[in-house]
Amino acid sequence: MASDPTSVTKLYEQIPLEAMQRVSDSYMAWYVTRVTQSLDETMSGLRSELRDNDAKEASYRPSPAELSAIERLQRSGVTGVDLLDRMVEQGEDWLVLTMRRLDHFERTGLAPKDYSTWCEHALSGAYDWIDHERIAASGANGGSGPAPRTTTGAANGNGSVPDWLATRNGSQRPEDGPTAPVPSVAPRWSDNNGYGQQQGQQGQSADQDDKGGRNIFRIFSN
Repeated sequence: MASDPTSVTKLYEQIPLEAMQRVSDSYMAWYVTRVTQSLDETMSGLRSELRDNDAKEASYRPSPAELSAIERLQRSGVTGVDLLDRMVEQGEDWLVLTMRRLDHFERTGLAPKDYSTWCEHALSGAYDWIDHERIAASGANGGSGPAPRTTTGAANGNGSVPDWLATRNGSQRPEDGPTAPVPSVAPRWSDNNGYGQQQGQQGQSADQDDKGGRNIFRIFSN
């Protein structure tokens, strides 16, 4: 029909101008609506893809603890991107624990000469023997060994001096009372006049000690 101008002309002559304008307006409105819906669907799909990309990016984005560990390793000479990626892929908990193990090595004077090699060993589980308790004990004491024991004197409220040392230094507790002085001249075993039976028994014991060895009373008397 389009190839026959005469037929087209006759068809147009039968249609009023107002009807043609309404048809044209209706068609344009339908076309605009169709195009708008298509664009809305396209934009909705793009927004969904952007949300998915943001979620994936957030899952791959290192946490603050992981970023701190990466920056520390980079300052220590670990520049391999693949090695750092493998360290992060182990998870935040593992990476934080590994950094605490590295702190343990550095505090105890065993800082690695090559941190990249140390990281490779950490990935292979070479330092798993350093458990949480060992790290905690080392951190509490500054890496100098096990925590010091509390002395008996400190437990009793007498300071950090043990009981035996306080007694030896003259720092006696009030309930113990003063120590009796040692007599300058101790009675001999034979001097039992006025001492009674007990002094006589002590004299006999001292005599036996004198025969077997040194006499403690004669040491003080001499």
